[in-house]
Amino acid sequence: MPDYQAAFEREKKARKVAEKVLEDMSRELYLVNDQLKNQYDKMISEFKQKTLLLQISQYSQDMIKLSELLPDIISSMLSMATLPFGIFDYFPYDKSRDNYRSPVYTNNNLSDTQSSTSTFDEILVGDFLNDMTADVIREQHGKYIDNPLGLVEGDARNVMEQHKIEGVMVIPIIANNHAVAILYLFVNDESTSVEDYMELFSSSVKQLGYLVEHRYNEEKLEANYKQLKSTVNELNLTQKQLVQSEKMASVGQLSSGIAHEINNPMGYIKSNINSLTKYQDIYKQGFLFLQALLAEPDNEKRLSELDKYWQKNDLSYLLNDTDILLEETQQGIARVINIVSGLKSFARASDEKWTKISINDCVEEALKFSHNQLKYNVTIEKNLADVPAIKGNAGELTQVILNLLINAGHAIEKDGEITICSQLINDRVVLSIADSGMGIEPENLKHIFDPFFTTKEVGEGTGLGLSISFGIIQNHLGSIDVKSAVDKGTTFTISLPVALGNDSDDDLGNNGL
Repeated sequence: MPDYQAAFEREKKARKVAEKVLEDMSRELYLVNDQLKNQYDKMISEFKQKTLLLQISQYSQDMIKLSELLPDIISSMLSMATLPFGIFDYFPYDKSRDNYRSPVYTNNNLSDTQSSTSTFDEILVGDFLNDMTADVIREQHGKYIDNPLGLVEGDARNVMEQHKIEGVMVIPIIANNHAVAILYLFVNDESTSVEDYMELFSSSVKQLGYLVEHRYNEEKLEANYKQLKSTVNELNLTQKQLVQSEKMASVGQLSSGIAHEINNPMGYIKSNINSLTKYQDIYKQGFLFLQALLAEPDNEKRLSELDKYWQKNDLSYLLNDTDILLEETQQGIARVINIVSGLKSFARASDEKWTKISINDCVEEALKFSHNQLKYNVTIEKNLADVPAIKGNAGELTQVILNLLINAGHAIEKDGEITICSQLINDRVVLSIADSGMGIEPENLKHIFDPFFTTKEVGEGTGLGLSISFGIIQNHLGSIDVKSAVDKGTTFTISLPVALGNDSDDDLGNNGL
């Protein structure tokens, strides 16, 4: 074979090898390119899905309104599934606000939707969407409307045909069994993976529905809490007013006795002042007489005249009696001051602050107020032990004890006894007030702490004393019990916790209702 022919064969063979290599490389490059394209599409799809989920999470994180978030969600869904148009209906929880239908949102990535929004609005004019809305609200789950052209006619059908609408995704957002919104996503021949996206969008808005439900429940709970707090504040105010009103009623019942307690010392204070006024006149005359005697040169005569004046006016008695009268007057004034001060302290409205107090001091204060009312037919027997301090409001606890003492006095018709005992039992201060009165009928015993319940005659009681006392003791973390036997007497027992050693006055506040 000639040399040129052999060279031609070699070149031909080399060309075939090169073509084969080029073909293999092209095929490999195509596969790699296709793989990259798929990966790119997958990344874009995942990015869009994450964008959608991020938008949904913003509802919870940024606390934006659902009606403000839905346009962004619609736009993301249109972009993800290559959908031409979307709209939504919004049904607010607040019934005072009107339902709302959004304008048409378009997929700006599709060229034939750029100028079609105004014409596509014609689809919304008829009953097409309204019929679907009623079905979805009733069934509360999404649906896909395949070939909706058969459901419309006229201009609406023409517009849908123009945009090659093949179906509609109808996806509700359900919260608390209430459709708060419905998304309408229109599908055409360019839309991709419709079934997959229908499932994805349905599950996404389901999560959004949970967030809407959670926020609504939180807002409702917060509103209920504020309302409850307002109600509690009103009840606290009403309770304080009732407590103060009952205090004033107790003061009214005791007013005659308190007036008598004040009148007694005032009586002898007035008498003493009259006597001291007469003594002052004698002292004045004595000073004038003494001044005249100083002019007398005879010393013996001065002493003799002074002695006569001293004996005539009995100045030794007057000086001694003056000391006695002044001491009695000071005691009387101190007694009046003590009564008025105690009455003022008792009658004033209770403040919020609690302090460490002695239950025995509260007993003594209550006995002071009720003394004049009880002294005529009641003997008081006190067995007050040296008990630890308790925490609370002294005025309120004094009011409770005073109320029990007044009731006990009313139950004793003549020559009875009230026994008051305090003791420490298992880290609790226990105070009992027992009377030998007429007792309480069994059918009335279970109602005595009920508001406005009373067995007294009309005008003699409000029926609030024991009810308020019960509330005060409960507010002090204590208990009040009663035992009674007809014609034998009644015993009220109050149990209160001991103030802890680390309870400072600043830590002791009103517990409220």
